Amino acid sequence: ADWAQAASGATALAEALAVRGQPREVVDVLRHAREYAMRAGNDLTLTDIAIRSGHARIDLGRLDEAESVIGAAVEVARRQGTPEQRARAALALARCLFWQGRYAEQAFVLSSLSSLSSLSSSFADEKGSPVDLRISSGIELARAAVGARDLPRAVVIVNDAVDQAIANGDARLSARALNAAAFVRLALDDLDGVGAAAARAIVFARAAHMPIQALSARLLLAEAERRRGRP
Repeated sequence: ADWAQAASGATALAEALAVRGQPREVVDVLRHAREYAMRAGNDLTLTDIAIRSGHARIDLGRLDEAESVIGAAVEVARRQGTPEQRARAALALARCLFWQGRYAEQAFVLSSLSSLSSLSSSFADEKGSPVDLRISSGIELARAAVGARDLPRAVVIVNDAVDQAIANGDARLSARALNAAAFVRLALDDLDGVGAAAARAIVFARAAHMPIQALSARLLLAEAERRRGRP
């Protein structure tokens, strides 16, 4: 029990560090969490730790490492994970593939998430709820649609993700969804739309204490201004 509690505490610390935009520290903390979970013999916790570690490596730009870590988590989740874990692992892999520019593979991975609405409602906390997974899925599906140059589909998907996030009253989800919306609008060269979505993303990111999301929104705003010909 002590090792399990240690793993849980380290994972909670890693999550807080991730929100604050400290992926290097996240990787270090999760390394300890993995050791504790191994001693506790908890394979499900190990899978969760691997998924989180993969996201941190994506944030660090270590995409090959991330793909290896997440790929192993996907296989374990398929064999013995919960439906939520399988969805979360697939979303992590899809995010990695997007940043590698492998859009067709990303879309294939995301096709496994078509049954998100059937996920157990018993997983009710805000970070792991079906709502969270549906919004995360929408964000990745919108990115995949941009990669495939199916921009009308990207708009429909990302608008739905934004609506769900705001209706859910979650500032973290809203910041992420609005950043995705700004990205889609940039692909459309809708610079006013970029500005509107990014400005709202910054508001929600500040409320949720998510500096990385705020920075992402500012970078999208800067690119929109560059395209307008402004310094």
